[in-house]
Amino acid sequence: MGRDDSLDVSADCAHTALISDCCSKSKSSLRHGLRQLFTVFGSGTTTPTTSSLTTVPIPLPLTLDELETLIRDAAHDFSLARNVSKQPGAGLLTLIDVLADQYLVSALSLPSSSQSEPNALVTFLTCVCDEGFSGELLAKHQDAYRTLLDLSLPDASGTYPRIHEDSDTFTREFCKILAPLWSAEKWIRSKTESSPMPWSARSLKEGIPPPPGSYDVQAPTPVVPSAEDRPVLSTILRDDLMYFPDMVWLGGRHDGYDRATSLSAYVWIRFSTVKSRREHLALWQSALSFGVLEVITGMRIPESLLLEAQPDGRNVLTSKKVSLLISIWLFGDSVPSLSGRSRIRTALEHGYDTVYWALSATNEAAYHFRRGWKGVFRDTTPPMTQHDVEDIICTLNSLSDSLWYTVLTTIRTAILKMEYRPLPTRYAPEALDIAWMAYQRKLVTEGWCPYTMTLLSYELQSLGYACSLPPFLRSSATDEHVNCTRAGCVANNLDTEEYRTQHAPSCSHPSCPFLSPSLAHVSVLLSAGHVPVIVYDGNTLTVRDSSSGPYIAISHVWADGLGSTTEDGLPTCQIARIAAYARELVPGGAFWVDSLCVPTKRELRKRAIRLMAQTYERAAKVVVFDAGVRTFCSSATPLRDVFLRLTTCSWMQRVWTLQEALLARELQFEFSDGLVPIATLHDAHSAAFAPAASFMGPFPSDFAVYRGVSNNVLVLLQNLAPSRPKWWFSIVDIISLLGNRTTSKPEDETLAIAGLFRIDAAKLLAETDADARMKVFLLALGVKLPATIIFNTVPKLRFPGLRWAPRALSSLGTVQQTEHEGMARCTPEGLATEEKFTLILLPQISIGDVDAPEVDNIYIVEPATGATYIHGPLKGRAGGAAVTVNGLVTSSKYLKDLKEGIRGSSTIPVVAVRIATSDGASYPEVSSWKPVMCEYVFSAHLSEGFSSMPEHKTAADLSKSDGPVVEGRFVSARIILG
Repeated sequence: MGRDDSLDVSADCAHTALISDCCSKSKSSLRHGLRQLFTVFGSGTTTPTTSSLTTVPIPLPLTLDELETLIRDAAHDFSLARNVSKQPGAGLLTLIDVLADQYLVSALSLPSSSQSEPNALVTFLTCVCDEGFSGELLAKHQDAYRTLLDLSLPDASGTYPRIHEDSDTFTREFCKILAPLWSAEKWIRSKTESSPMPWSARSLKEGIPPPPGSYDVQAPTPVVPSAEDRPVLSTILRDDLMYFPDMVWLGGRHDGYDRATSLSAYVWIRFSTVKSRREHLALWQSALSFGVLEVITGMRIPESLLLEAQPDGRNVLTSKKVSLLISIWLFGDSVPSLSGRSRIRTALEHGYDTVYWALSATNEAAYHFRRGWKGVFRDTTPPMTQHDVEDIICTLNSLSDSLWYTVLTTIRTAILKMEYRPLPTRYAPEALDIAWMAYQRKLVTEGWCPYTMTLLSYELQSLGYACSLPPFLRSSATDEHVNCTRAGCVANNLDTEEYRTQHAPSCSHPSCPFLSPSLAHVSVLLSAGHVPVIVYDGNTLTVRDSSSGPYIAISHVWADGLGSTTEDGLPTCQIARIAAYARELVPGGAFWVDSLCVPTKRELRKRAIRLMAQTYERAAKVVVFDAGVRTFCSSATPLRDVFLRLTTCSWMQRVWTLQEALLARELQFEFSDGLVPIATLHDAHSAAFAPAASFMGPFPSDFAVYRGVSNNVLVLLQNLAPSRPKWWFSIVDIISLLGNRTTSKPEDETLAIAGLFRIDAAKLLAETDADARMKVFLLALGVKLPATIIFNTVPKLRFPGLRWAPRALSSLGTVQQTEHEGMARCTPEGLATEEKFTLILLPQISIGDVDAPEVDNIYIVEPATGATYIHGPLKGRAGGAAVTVNGLVTSSKYLKDLKEGIRGSSTIPVVAVRIATSDGASYPEVSSWKPVMCEYVFSAHLSEGFSSMPEHKTAADLSKSDGPVVEGRFVSARIILG
């Protein structure tokens, strides 16, 4: 329809040559070069003349030849379906789609110039679809039926051979099959809310875009910058602004149409009523990629810029070229040319709306696909595989996500100086889940550990970036992470029976001997409560007291091969490697490493562990050895690459290394070309994120990747910042830092962080069980815990007074600390809160076991307001035993948010408790001035009843459902939760 396929050829060629010639130069002519480059595309304020573009974005009616071809294909497919496949083929489905599209077009108010006389056969078929085949309908449309009967006969060319004997019977059956297919198609389209396709609720609400009219401003003439201007472009035209996997292009045509101002307009301009479902899908894909970019930037983007041919003949959309496009737009004059902040803000809001529309459309498609409807992916020829769908959704979602966080965030913060605006929490849950599955498949295929997903905080940009880099593997075996999951990397766990100490990477000596220090000297120092350190003179190892001079301490993970004991020692090559760094960093070259300074003997080992915090705290420097960091990082490595390697390295995943890092006076990492202080990384990161005077700082290009890549590293940097006072960290900080760390021995977790809170490790070593050590740790903690810790749903301790407590702090992830809930003290009787919580007092309710639950939900009516809440589902919450509860504990702020609909999930966490009740009393009796003793039973959620179960209109209706309706008495009180 009104296409000009030769459009923009010169512009495309000029731009392709320009991009390929980009290299570096001084910034003096940057703006000039960018301005020239930008004219290749045209700006958002200049539009090409209508002489070269289509002027009426309305689908053209079917021609007679097209209609005959469609019907013959459909009839042939129906014959095969009757006799062979038993399933409707592509021809039959395409006819249904075309009729549905024609029906849609005829139902809309179109400009009179585009109206045409309705085709009698189309009208007849539409009536057959809509009303069903009947004798009355046949009498009304006899001529159309005769035409249809003729088309069911074999044609002269033999393309459609006769495979049925009775044409009249066949044609009647053919007509009758159309109605159910039509109904199914209408149902699918009626479920479409956010798609850019014309039949979605949003597109119908927006309406058909008006004809573009005429334009006075001609398209700018493409100008290729001179040779002296080209080199400077590489200083800003980054090819790594965004990261997402290459997406196979389905053939949607983008070039040759008017520039669209919305996603629905983009589709309408290209929409035709003669399209197969595959072509519909291709148009949908084009709208959510090229269309999103075009609508946001206001630039006309040639296909050749973003699509790249593959050896197998397919085209793919690449993130590299999208990055170049966005760099040009960001650093060109398009946004700054808008006069005034108000117009920039208007453009920004339009961008936000467009991206959110695209994300909603992708999420809707994912939702339909996962529920078996398949939606836009249904019945395509060739069919879309599970991986095909995952990859398309992954790329489209990642593209829109990166536009929000890279492009729109840059405009908002750098130009308008406005606060950062995040996407709503879980903005596209179905699409995100599918994108995560696709990224995990891609990462694992490349050799990455599945735990990378967790380490990178599931941020799409960070995951896409990781896909572009090789993983670190300790061996050439591709199955190193075959047993790993998103919950943890088991490759870091040790099999002590099979463990073998490794030689240094640079060691090539076939008979490099092991050296070990004097066990007697190490034992004497440990027995006296002193830390032994080692000095290597190139031949022998000397043991001395750490108090006699400065020393460095090595922090490493045993999985990298440096593990050993005093008795077994280390290879000479490893000792020489450590000693070289020690001589570089401290006078005398003394060092401490557990592999030489911690003996195997149990009592001596315990003494060494008791001294572990002191060992790292008093070291002049702490040097981190990590094989992955050393392999991929050097002083020349881009900062974002360094952060990704640090975030995903084994050292950052282990519990023991946290204390070693936080207690360090100065932490340094071993890179391939030497040591790099973490202070250097901290300063580089601070400089990268410092407010820039213009777009030309590194902030826009790295922000999206940094969001996930540096999440864990940033927390560590903040804890180690020079401005931080010693011992400033709280239990909340430690819990956050423990979130993605694991240990081979669960009982070691409390040992590994005891020194951070001045807890004597001897108290913990007296216990061997992980739960018993956690009990000792919590009672000896000496610092207050955030009261919101009671709302976690991780496995709990079973000790009286500590039933609320987690079995492992690392399982908590993060714990929010807010002024509303305050802090709480851990006592033998329970967790005593400082601030008041909301107690919902209930009559005693019995909850059965897992196999035969008596109660699945509790419907609680608040007398003062009449509000109804659902506490549940409760099946399995009791841990397999029948229990009784008569109260719920929640935060007053949470409850307020629930009532006001602030929390997006419409649920809040609660704790089911048992409160002592006087004989004969229906409800517990509590005092507002005295703490209420509550026995922890289990954790659950509370939700607003009628909003989550709209079919329940009254309490009487509720009482007939799956749980009792009870009156809840809402009071505020401090509690002691045991």
